[in-house]
Amino acid sequence: MFFAEGQIRVFLYGEPTDMRRSFDGLQALTRHAMGHDPLDGSLVCVRFPSRCADAGFIF
Repeated sequence: MFFAEGQIRVFLYGEPTDMRRSFDGLQALTRHAMGHDPLDGSLVCVRFPSRCADAGFIF
């Protein structure tokens, strides 16, 4: 994957997140709980509990 920018910012939300929130819910989580603009080109990683181990999702 090629990125035109020189550096990419990655934000990690440490609390387990319910993945049934949809993208609108995850966008609201990013904006209000984390204080970041979800449309600024940075990557946001959230984790959600699974039966085997913790899993993650990057958007």
